[in-house]
Amino acid sequence: DGCGAGEAAASGPHGFGVQGCTDEMPAKRKAICIGINYAGSDAELRGPVNDALRWVDVLTCSLGFPREGVLTMIDEYPSGELVAEDDPNYPRPTQENILEGLDWLVQDASEGDSLVFVFSGHAVQIPDTIAMDSDARLDEALCPVDWDAFEWGVVPYRVITDEVLHQYFARLPSGALLTVVIDSCIAGSA
Repeated sequence: DGCGAGEAAASGPHGFGVQGCTDEMPAKRKAICIGINYAGSDAELRGPVNDALRWVDVLTCSLGFPREGVLTMIDEYPSGELVAEDDPNYPRPTQENILEGLDWLVQDASEGDSLVFVFSGHAVQIPDTIAMDSDARLDEALCPVDWDAFEWGVVPYRVITDEVLHQYFARLPSGALLTVVIDSCIAGSA
């Protein structure tokens, strides 16, 4: 199962060692782990891919998530080679793939399910295009690997705003457990 010899998957409906639960239907455990190094770009990072792969290990080896229930998106293999466009094990973390992954994560979620979203990579602040007041508001946004691909007539960057994430996560039913881990910073000059 990919876990070390001394590691065992946790028991209980949510992987936290809970005993004595009598759920009629077993709870689902699903996760998306995204790590983007932005390899070869001016914005290259050196740790996000490793972070995502370590999260996969923690979820599958320590918290009882089934490996097939963890979608892993990286842009670079640990060897330093770019992930192939057609790699069935590691989809590239493009905006389109991340949005499809979010659909997969929240679809068919039920009360008692444990869902995890992990993102390690760049984030930005962009002007809020639908601000209701005259104050200049900024939206926070995650940067997929193709964040700088311009789309005419649309937001000048392919980012995933906090509002977009909220639209997906708001589809979850009451009683579903969602854990979100975002390892990003928004850097700028003063």
